Amino acid sequence: MQNIFVAIGGSGTKVAEALVRLLAIGFPTRVSDDGIVTSAGDTLQIWRVDPDRGSGAAESLKDALRDYKDLQDNLGYIKDTFAGSQWAMEIDTDVRHLDPLLSTNDTARKEAKTLRQILDFGARGKNTTKPFLDVFYEEKELNVNIDRGFYQKPFIGAAVMAIYAKTLEDENSPGGSKCKLTSLNNRPARFFLCGSLHGGTGACGIPIMGKFLNDARSGHSDRPWKLSACLLAPYSIPPEPPFNALEEEQEVTPEKVEEFLKRYGNDEAFSELSNEEKRELIKQILLGFYADPKEMVARARQSLLYYKDHVSMHFDQLYLSGKREPDKLEKWSNGGKKQNNPLNSAEVVAALAAIRFFSDSPLGERDSYLIPTSAKGMEPDKIRLHNLPIYTVTGKDGNGISVAVDPERVFLSTGILYHLVRHQIPWSIEAKRWSGIEGLHKRYGVNDAEKEGDHSHYEEATKLMSKFISSLIDPQLAKGWKDEDEKKVKYLLSDDLSNINEITERLSKRYKFSRDKEAKEPLLLGESSIKVSAAEFGEWIPKEEKFTRGDYLRVAWSNLFTKKDQ
Repeated sequence: MQNIFVAIGGSGTKVAEALVRLLAIGFPTRVSDDGIVTSAGDTLQIWRVDPDRGSGAAESLKDALRDYKDLQDNLGYIKDTFAGSQWAMEIDTDVRHLDPLLSTNDTARKEAKTLRQILDFGARGKNTTKPFLDVFYEEKELNVNIDRGFYQKPFIGAAVMAIYAKTLEDENSPGGSKCKLTSLNNRPARFFLCGSLHGGTGACGIPIMGKFLNDARSGHSDRPWKLSACLLAPYSIPPEPPFNALEEEQEVTPEKVEEFLKRYGNDEAFSELSNEEKRELIKQILLGFYADPKEMVARARQSLLYYKDHVSMHFDQLYLSGKREPDKLEKWSNGGKKQNNPLNSAEVVAALAAIRFFSDSPLGERDSYLIPTSAKGMEPDKIRLHNLPIYTVTGKDGNGISVAVDPERVFLSTGILYHLVRHQIPWSIEAKRWSGIEGLHKRYGVNDAEKEGDHSHYEEATKLMSKFISSLIDPQLAKGWKDEDEKKVKYLLSDDLSNINEITERLSKRYKFSRDKEAKEPLLLGESSIKVSAAEFGEWIPKEEKFTRGDYLRVAWSNLFTKKDQ
């Protein structure tokens, strides 16, 4: 299935990053014909709609995709032939960066950075837009630079987005040439849009892009597309800027800008900026063009009412992710590379909504589900893995086996897989002397060179999986999690000899000389448990004679995930 994630603004981009990381550690979207729970066989494109071309969120997404490619590359070989990893969904790492300020190939128009420059472009624009601009916009709204976003003012971004969305129909335009909508004719595709309710880019982008995509599929029998979105309510609150906007009656003069440059030019918010960039940012703050934390909740409420009356009909499903008590961010920024916040548990929830949609998981009796963020013994702004929503994956066309996917069990399965591959396969011994690991024994025979090559790639792949897990739930790297789960997972991912020996003991057969392969003790994470012995693991192998490293890991992972404890 072709899946397309449309990340709108900085928040949507962070959710795209969370999605990549979740897929990397094993989250499935389907059940294969031979009963393997997997995401391999599906594909994903990421479209990023944002005028902030150099944002920190975009860089973090780029880093995640680079690691994802490395993971897949390490797992995608049969001997010396690359065959696709079969570990996880194929992601096109070439993100479609859709800059709404670039709606034409005209060189002069590409330099436009303000709403006035965009709407006034060309003689026709100057003649037709002036009556409307004077009625709907103030001078400061027309002349502010919007190349880093729309500063919690979706009424500015809406005009820009509407012009841009129309150009996506033209495959010779900057955006249309990247999206190539006609390539999706006669192909089932799932579009998932994500952005904030309370900001500027997401608040205006989801309604307009949603309507555009719905119109693009309506009346076209050759476009069997499905459309969903996740709306991000406030889940993190930035601090106040270094200084506040001026009162309405006060004028922002060059002298005033220079005064503030002297007072605040060395503030951390202005680091790495040239003096000219500092002046422009000071002017924007003084004019009130920044995300005001005091207005975020009210703006989200207004947006929800607008969605209810004017937007919801464009989507097959809508999700909402937010927090009753948003996390407080430490650093203020107004876009660009400085705006690079850690992943948040609310973004992980939104990414799970995307996976649920891509899995075509049924919603059940109700059309919504609630994730508790406050319970006895829990801090109100921090959740556990067992609080995350469960979804369902099925076989082809919804027939055959159906498996409930509990995210906590996904993390546990990947943690155990890490240990089994690194520490329960006797890599240091000649393959011909192996016993109790029959599948791989047959693969290598007397070919220790192939064994050593595979060992090296499995080491790299599992190291990357560990990195992905930490980036998602380590309280030092991500926000919104209690630390109990991360400690348990870190124990499974440990290369410390004492921890390895403890886990090995649990994986030992209960009765040493019995044919019964039952393990001594289960391995635990939160409310989940998996009881598996190293002897059982040794029997798991793909059915095909030739298989990739990813094939092998996915079969072992699926057996762990679906295993019923004795």
